[in-house]
Amino acid sequence: MSNYSLFKISLIVLIATLSSCVISSYDDPCSISGKVTDTAGKGIVDVTITSKSDSLKGPIKTSLDGSYKMNFLSGGTVNLVISKSGYTRKTSDFVLLGGEKKVLDFKLNTLSEDAYFNVGIKGKTVVNNGETFSAGISTNVSFDFESKASWITCSKYGSELTIKCDSNETTEERNAIIILRAEYNHTDTIKIKQLAGPILRVSDYLGKNNTSYPQTKPFVTFSREISVITATGSTESLSYELSADKKTVYFNNIKLNAFSVMPIQLTVKASDGIQLNFILNLKLFVNSQSINQRNNESTFFTADNQFVWIYTSDMRRENIVLKQYSTKDFSETSVILYENFNVMSYNPYNNCLYLIKTVYFEDRYISEISLYDASTGIFKNKFTIDYKGNVVEDINFSDNGYGIMLVGQSLFYIDSSNNHNFGIFPGSSVLYDRSHTDELIPSQIEMCNNNKVFLLYGQNSSGVYYAYTINAITKVLKTIYSSNNINFVTSNSSTYALYFSRYNDKIICQDVMTTGITTLSLPSVGIGNLAILATEKTLPEIFTSDVSVISASDNTTHNFTHQGECYYIKSSNDGKLVLVNNNGTVYLFKSEIMTKYYNYIK
Repeated sequence: MSNYSLFKISLIVLIATLSSCVISSYDDPCSISGKVTDTAGKGIVDVTITSKSDSLKGPIKTSLDGSYKMNFLSGGTVNLVISKSGYTRKTSDFVLLGGEKKVLDFKLNTLSEDAYFNVGIKGKTVVNNGETFSAGISTNVSFDFESKASWITCSKYGSELTIKCDSNETTEERNAIIILRAEYNHTDTIKIKQLAGPILRVSDYLGKNNTSYPQTKPFVTFSREISVITATGSTESLSYELSADKKTVYFNNIKLNAFSVMPIQLTVKASDGIQLNFILNLKLFVNSQSINQRNNESTFFTADNQFVWIYTSDMRRENIVLKQYSTKDFSETSVILYENFNVMSYNPYNNCLYLIKTVYFEDRYISEISLYDASTGIFKNKFTIDYKGNVVEDINFSDNGYGIMLVGQSLFYIDSSNNHNFGIFPGSSVLYDRSHTDELIPSQIEMCNNNKVFLLYGQNSSGVYYAYTINAITKVLKTIYSSNNINFVTSNSSTYALYFSRYNDKIICQDVMTTGITTLSLPSVGIGNLAILATEKTLPEIFTSDVSVISASDNTTHNFTHQGECYYIKSSNDGKLVLVNNNGTVYLFKSEIMTKYYNYIK
């Protein structure tokens, strides 16, 4: 056969082959059709079918028998979403060829058929000191929970349920059930059992904030019965004894410094066999603050004894700041910034601080008095005392609002319950020095007997000190005492005044109502300051600047062997608290520490 004939035959075969091939184009129209049924095979009407294809305009819905048809202008990638309320949505992704007529059937499950709610933890035993854990829930539906146990707290975030169990302070095991209710009638429960308590913890000790000091020696009290394994303080073993109920450890060989803490370590075993170590700081004071306070600068407790205001300044008595502290824990709670003032006082009637400064007005000096709420530190009011160029030297108020003030060489009354009306106190002529009839003897005013009696104190030209009282109700003025004692203190918690001197070895204790006197002998001279403490005894107990306690009932002195002197001491209105400034740090004590712990303070 010739070459020409072979070429001709090959060309005929190639043409025949090409003519038998069909080349599909994506640009050709195409369609999808089919039926959407439920799990029983029944067609579902109004199922929405959507596609993201650019060649399809909008979604379609199935007919009464569940059938559908979708026409596309061209082929390509198709993403179908088949959905209807109450059914689990389905998706389908595929490639549709040009000119293709594809048949696709879909089966939809109802949400209830596909719903699942699985709880990972059906029961849990928790320890008596409490626990927080997750329930481990796996679900695709929403759910609610219910627990009637007050010691259980549940919180839900998404499908995660967190369960918090409080500590068991009872001596009985306790049980609780958490009921879970999910959509489509799914329910479940979680049962919780908690071991009996109470857990072993320190419930009280000498130095814990707000302890009531029920003991008379250093102690640590636990929440349940214990036995002591070891007890050490610093580097030495401590002698101890257990209370009858085996919950309190008493220490017999401890001496505590009034102004420092003593760390101790206790290893104990609870009655349930648990052994624990505790490191505690025993201390006598509630708390302490470093306060720039000078001698004789004012300190005032509010009438309810909830707060104390302390005057602070620099060495030149400038940059004055009044700081308020809570008597609960001696934390700073408020501040008043103030320019120089001459006198600070407190009025229990309106619970206000009175800050008095001297100002020059026209051709004379007057006293400008600013009032601040003693609970909040908020400014309330301002008024002036204008009397012949004389200014207020001292002022104090009773609980009914009646006040007494020294203005130059005159004694005035002032009535805060009546718009602060004031005038010269009637009958004050007896207060003038007989040798210098223009000089008033009193120079200080203090309150006692629950803010009902004023005590005025001062020195005449002969060097004799006189004490006077004015009854805030009757307004009667009396002379009650004269001596050579330079200093005096009073107490709102009692009817007593104390007269003393750094150069005297005697303290005069006087009942200002009866004027009866008890003389107390000191072991040595040199008492710089005193405070009257609350006591159940008839006569007061006195805390001194050399850190001693003197009982006026039997004239006994309990010396704490403290080296140095506390130059500022102030007791609260009820005598249950005492502030002590020691080397620039102010300590807040409960008075019963001083009166109960004689043998354990150094």
